[in-house]
Formats: sequence, structure tokens, C-alpha cells
Amino acid sequence: MHADVIESANKFPTQSGVYIFKDDDGTHLYIGKAGNLRTRIRSYLIDGADTRPFIGLLKLRATSLEFLITSDDREALILENNLIKKFKPLYNVHLRDDKTYLSIRISVGKEFPKLSLVRKFRKDGAKYFGPYTSATKLRAGVDAIRRMYPLRRCSDHEFRNRSRPCVYHDIKLCHAPCVGKISKEDYAEIVQKIIDFLEFRSDEIMFDMRAAMQKASEMMSFELAVTLRDQLEALEFVRIRQHAHIPDFEDRDVFAIYRAAEEMQIFSTRYREGKLVETSSHHFKTPLPDSEILNQFLSMYYNSAIDYPREILLPVKVDDEEILRNYICDKANCRISIRVPRRGQLKRLLDLATENAKAAFKDVLKQETLEEATLEALQANLDLRNFPMRIECYDISTFMGKQTVGSQVVFEHCNPDKSRYRHYNISDANAGNDFHAMAEMLGRRLRRINEEKDEAPDLIMIDGGRPQLNALKDLISDEGYVGVDIVGIAKQRKKRGSIKFPERVYKPFEDRATIIEADTPENHLLKRIRDEAHRFAIEFHRKQRKKEGIKSVLDSIPGLGAKRRHKLLSHFGTVAAIKQASIEELSSVDGISRTLATTIHTHLNKDKD
Repeated sequence: MHADVIESANKFPTQSGVYIFKDDDGTHLYIGKAGNLRTRIRSYLIDGADTRPFIGLLKLRATSLEFLITSDDREALILENNLIKKFKPLYNVHLRDDKTYLSIRISVGKEFPKLSLVRKFRKDGAKYFGPYTSATKLRAGVDAIRRMYPLRRCSDHEFRNRSRPCVYHDIKLCHAPCVGKISKEDYAEIVQKIIDFLEFRSDEIMFDMRAAMQKASEMMSFELAVTLRDQLEALEFVRIRQHAHIPDFEDRDVFAIYRAAEEMQIFSTRYREGKLVETSSHHFKTPLPDSEILNQFLSMYYNSAIDYPREILLPVKVDDEEILRNYICDKANCRISIRVPRRGQLKRLLDLATENAKAAFKDVLKQETLEEATLEALQANLDLRNFPMRIECYDISTFMGKQTVGSQVVFEHCNPDKSRYRHYNISDANAGNDFHAMAEMLGRRLRRINEEKDEAPDLIMIDGGRPQLNALKDLISDEGYVGVDIVGIAKQRKKRGSIKFPERVYKPFEDRATIIEADTPENHLLKRIRDEAHRFAIEFHRKQRKKEGIKSVLDSIPGLGAKRRHKLLSHFGTVAAIKQASIEELSSVDGISRTLATTIHTHLNKDKD
């Protein structure tokens, strides 16, 4: 498994939540839930611990791992469901009928509201509660509510056309509002009691249930007492507080802050149509107060946003709130409210985001501490003059001496800085000779540092050992060290399955290699950087070979110049499509005569004859 994933796994919290595997492109590969995130993720690292068929592919493709803390296991299940539906990860199961968990619906817009169970929320004026992870427990809980506070169960059509009470009235499970057995006011009072119970504003239902259970026990009706006890447990399940899915359909962004001295973490959660769909975390080091840094952060955050909420929840009031609101509203072209919740469901959303901000903050501090210790060990082991905060690594890729290219990757604080990655096209004079190609690439880099005052790294690595460094001696002497440490890393060599030579690090003008102990953070860092340079070089080389292949096929066609080649590729997209095109289709392209179209068609399809 990728080194970044292994490092992330060891930093996961022990709380419940959702974990997300992604690849290099940020594509979601797999989303899972866990009661203990750290234990669950570590099971992926043990060979044979998880025998599901896709695990091997997941380990090969996953390059990053993220987590989101939830309040409990049930909420993790709901959030997992929401995220799977939004991102459709490659290795998760997707149901064709898109079934989801059950929720409670109370049609409060009706004269005599009805309580029902549904799978989807709709913007119909009704009140929704849930969703719930166990249909069995939910049905038992709703049944207990209906027994204590009977509401109608018939459809609107049946309600309007009924002339006598139904069987539910006969067994005392409905007050029969359809035939006037209960007034509108009394019925509304029952509905309000149920809503208050589900919204945590009243415990009357629980109190009545406990009183009935106590009375049954005193009368020696133990079977009834057990039944009431089970119904009480079901009612407690129905009263869950939900953060992963808020049934108000509001598009809402929540921002939380956790800080210690000048170190600050801002954690954001995005809810769309009441569902938690995305999170992000940002670390800052600043002496500014929370309100000021939050104002600056929100200005930048919404400057590049692709969609906007109708409501923003913040932990503190920001400076110049009215200016900020107007700025975001102008960008969103709609009215947006900014709130600082103090209680209720919205405050609980903020509390959950704060819990995640705290976890992310600790993760950053642990990572910074580990990175600092790793770089200190690397400097000591290799006897470097500079603290290797910024490391550049170079590699060469070629195929039979053709399309020789080089790569430069940059790591800052032990992490890749892909914005500074560079490719090098090697001149024909040095193509096919890895030593000369490396000297050309590194010479160009050192000259930019010397002559153009380009930012210098602390350490330059090359993929190779003593021979590669020896080939650079003249270059290093001519250009000077420019204050940069330079090392070469030689790959591990095996013979008959056993290690003959471990991975070794060489320095210029020194014959003796330094061996860094295996399975240490500094050893893993060096291998990770070298492997990244190798991957980046091969990736560029493959692109160059592909371009060369396309160019060579079309170049060999008489009378087809560069402009016409470009027009053909723009029109058809690929060489394969050009090959399949008829003479008439080819001649329809601007600048391609019928005679030239015939030549192109004949040339590309001569192998078929």
C-alpha cells in the first residue's frame, strides 16, 4: 500500500466515523464506516486480514486516505450512505433502485396530519425525522407511538370518502377523524405531542410509557411489562439526534475553529438539501483573532466556490459581517444568511464540525512533529550541511535511446509540492546515455540557481549510486555546490531472493556509502521521493512516445503537412478514427482534397489489402 496511506492510517482517531480512499486524481475509490476508525484502517494494512476480492486492487491504487468523525456508529452509517450516493466510489456497491433508509414523515400541512414511513424526503411542507439505520427498530418505535397517540393511517382519498370508522378505530388505534370522532383542535394537540417528542422538546411519551410499565409490573402483568419495556427501547431509538442528514432541505455550510496559541484549524462541512456531502480542513499559523482570520478565510473560500449555500453557520461573529454577506451574495446571486447558533440542532452541527477540527488539528501537529524528527534524522545520518526542508529529486526515462526525458519532483516538509514538478526534454546528443542526460538536466537546474537566482533546494537527490555521481563530478566542480547538498540513492539489490546490497546513499567525491537503517521514517522518505521521481519520469516518457507514434504514422503520408495533420486530428480526434474514415469523410475536412484523401486512406489501410 502507498506510503501516504500507511502514514495516514497510524494517525486515525479511535472514534466512530467514515473513511475515504482516493487515488492520485482525487477519485473516490472506496468509502467505509467504522465504530473505531484507527482499528478498522489498520486491518487493511495486515496481509490476509481482509479477504474481499477488491482489497488487492484498492491497495495498489489508493494514494490518500481521509476520515470524518461522526457522533456514533448509526450516524456513520447514514453518512456513508450519503457519500456513496454522491461520489459513486469504484469499489462500493451501488443499488439500482437507489433505496435508502426509512424516515418518519408527518404531513403537518394537512387538516388531520398522518404519520407514515418513507424512504425519500420531499419539499412538500411535511416534517421529516431520520433517516434511521434499523427499519425493524424504527417500525417498533413508531408502533409504540401510534398505540399511545393514535393518528389516522388511511390515504387522503380514503379519508375524504369514508362514511364509517375503519378497523383501526375498532381496535383503538385511530380516533377516526374521518367521521368526526375527534375535533381538529384535539387531534392537532396529539400531533404536536409527537413532534415535540421527536424534536427533543418533551419527554411526555417516555414518561407515560414508564408509568404504564411500572403499573403493569405492580399488577404482576409481567408479559405486558416486558412488552412495554421493549417499546420503550424502540422509542429511545426513534429519538436519535442526526447530524449527517438534516431533514430541512437547507443548503448550508458550517465552519468550525480549533486553535492553540497561533496554530489554528478551520474545518468546513457542506450540507446540500439537508445531507452532509463534503468536508475540508485548513491549517493556519497566525496571531490574528478568530473573527478576523475567519473573515479573510471566508472571502477567499467563496471567491472560488462552484456553488453557494443559503445559510452559513459560524462559531463567532466576524468583522464587517454585512460587507462579507453582501460580497458572498453578489457572487452567489441570491440571499444568504450568516448565523452563530447558540443552541438546538444547528449548534449540534457546529459542535460536530468542531470535533472534526480538533481531530484535524492534532493530526497536523503530529505530522509536523514526525516530519521535523524525520528530517533531523536524515540530516544527521547523511551529515548534510543544510536542514533538508526542501528536497528535489531527478530521474531519467528512455526507451532504446529514444524520447529520453527527465523529471524533477519537489518535496517540502516531507510532502510533495506538485506545483513545482518539472519535465525536461533531453537533447539528441545526450539521448540514450543516462549519465550524460542526467548531467544535462542537472546542469540546467544548477545554472538557473547560479545565474538566474532561482530558488535553491536544501538537498538534491538523483536516482543512482556511485557511477551516476562520478559522471557529475565535472559538473559539480564547474557549477559549484551553490550551497546545495547533493546525494545519489542506489536501489536495493537482491540475489537468489536474499538482499545482497541494501539501499545505499552516496555523496560526491566520497567512495563510502551511507546505509540508512531499513523501516525508519527517513528511509521511507528517501524511497518515496525516489519512486515519485521515477513515476513522474515514466509518465512523461509514455506521453512523449504516444505523441511520437501518432506523429510518425501521419508524417509518412506524402503531401500531408503539419497544418493538415492538425486539422485531421482536430476533426477526428485520433489516428484510429482517421484510419476508419471513408475517402468522402476525409475530403470533407477543410484543406483535404479528394486526391489527398485517397492517398491518406490508401496509406493508412494498406495493411488490409
